[in-house]
Amino acid sequence: MNTLTMTLHALPDLEAVGGNVRPGHYMQEHRNFKAEKAKWYYLIREELGPPPMPRFEKAHAEVWLYFKERRNRDQDNCTIALKPFFDALVAWDMIPDDDDKHLTYMIHPLVVPMLAPKMVVVFTEV
Repeated sequence: MNTLTMTLHALPDLEAVGGNVRPGHYMQEHRNFKAEKAKWYYLIREELGPPPMPRFEKAHAEVWLYFKERRNRDQDNCTIALKPFFDALVAWDMIPDDDDKHLTYMIHPLVVPMLAPKMVVVFTEV
């Protein structure tokens, strides 16, 4: 069983793409989403190096998010905000798609000011 651990010193932008964002103009929401996806695309490359990336046909991801404070940090908001991260994984061809057939995940939002901001993701091939 293959595993891969990524430690990224950034967090999803809950203010731009999270669940508590007030609906705005659809074009602004699209720009926010694209910018967030681009951020993760380059952070993944910085962590793992240039292609070829490891590939998982079906994977389970355990995601630990380390925040400084507990403001709007429930699991549902984090799930919405991580969509650009999972889309960046698909863009890097690490997983075929981010649907239930190819990726399952569990998100653990934690308040640990000394470690924040940080995201640790452990992928396990299923």
